[in-house]
Amino acid sequence: MSVTLRKEQRDAVTLASKWLKRAKKSGRKLFASATGTGKSYVEKDILESTPGGVLLTPSNDIIIGLLQKLGVTVPETDAGLRRTAAQHSIYTPIYYRNRLVSGEIDPPKYLIWDEVHHQTAESWSDVSLLCDCPELGFTATPYRGTARGTVEFKDIWGEPHWIYTFPDAVQRGYVSLPDVLTVPLLDDDEIEVVSGEFQVKSVESATRSRLLELARLIESYPLDRPTMVACPTRATAHELQEILPDSVVVTGDSTRAERKQAYADLLACRKRLIQIAVVGEGVDLAVRRIFDAAPTLSPVRWVQLFGRLTRPGGESQYIGTNRNLLRHCYTLQGTIPAQQVAQSQAVFGLGERSGQRAFGLEGLGRFKANPLPLVNGLNGELYLLENSDKKGTIKQYACVLHPLHADPLWAERTNVAGVYGNWSPAESPNGFRGFASGNGATVTEKQLDWWKKSAAKYGLDADHRPNRRTFAALPVLSQLGLVMECT
Repeated sequence: MSVTLRKEQRDAVTLASKWLKRAKKSGRKLFASATGTGKSYVEKDILESTPGGVLLTPSNDIIIGLLQKLGVTVPETDAGLRRTAAQHSIYTPIYYRNRLVSGEIDPPKYLIWDEVHHQTAESWSDVSLLCDCPELGFTATPYRGTARGTVEFKDIWGEPHWIYTFPDAVQRGYVSLPDVLTVPLLDDDEIEVVSGEFQVKSVESATRSRLLELARLIESYPLDRPTMVACPTRATAHELQEILPDSVVVTGDSTRAERKQAYADLLACRKRLIQIAVVGEGVDLAVRRIFDAAPTLSPVRWVQLFGRLTRPGGESQYIGTNRNLLRHCYTLQGTIPAQQVAQSQAVFGLGERSGQRAFGLEGLGRFKANPLPLVNGLNGELYLLENSDKKGTIKQYACVLHPLHADPLWAERTNVAGVYGNWSPAESPNGFRGFASGNGATVTEKQLDWWKKSAAKYGLDADHRPNRRTFAALPVLSQLGLVMECT
């Protein structure tokens, strides 16, 4: 199948090809592009224009989609699929590693990693060591599930070259955004966290207690478009299927034939598809309604799920039943309308885990964010940190977070002998040893009067009564000449 690449895609192919010609064996270059903007076509063109490379991708479902885009007939058996994909230099990392170790194939001239955010997996690392060649990485999510994991990922890959950011893709019409609604069935702030993710048994127990309500919610929507339900575990998925008419379950254990039939029933609006982290990254299905009942702390997992709704050419809906939207909407770089996020904040409120992000806030894990009410009902967050020495000099950092945007605003000032310095832009500090959260005492009448008169001009809620921590947002924004976006 021949597809004409858009200018930005052609530029990415040219950049990658030129880089490969001069790259060292250990060299790595990262490309990022919003979900649904055609990364696979860029990867395919690089393979064709620069011989000797291999494309590695994490699942057979993605391989099937790649072969279809190449116009290749997809074999019915897994063995046939592996052989056909290998003829086009496409493999899963585990299969490719095993063939390298057995000596069946020689290392390539270069590697292309599809969905490269998985590359910290052992099998992927093994391939890198065995091949010892330049590597290109492609992903819609150039980060990991935690701030520490993101730092480790960027230490390997560096900052990405963006082919299309989410705002770019939306503005150009290459992807479309679904309408977003939050129906609060499960407050996942109450679920135990273990090793950076929700404890599975706790999630399963909490979800089971709300399955009847979830089923009623789903049935309140007609089966008038391809509809998918994200569940956290196999048990909850199968239990939901028992009480939800016209539904089918797909799990990691489903055969290719079962998946094929389930996807056909989904697209024909015969059945609602219930799945567990199966229909996510790289699976190209025109899903038009998703009920998200699978709470996750991983922005990668959530963005990949949300991305199933962004194919242009139809109206889509995202119905969240937990805090996933509030927790991860910043990853979509300001594309979600403010009123939709405000609706989610209104039904859930700011939680105990607000302010936890997978990038941009490294080192802030032990500090708590302070709610920062904005106009139009949105709530941002603010960290105010300070460190004083024996001479009475106080070093302060302020970090202001907008709920819709990924990049935090950092500012710093130094107060000497009770005289306040001016706030100036700052980089994210490297560590906070000796720092503590700033004073949260009551503001003075003079400060409160300034807030009432001027807060709205900077996008802050003038009716909010700040403490000294949240009050810091006003002098930060006014002295830096910035306004919190609230539209």
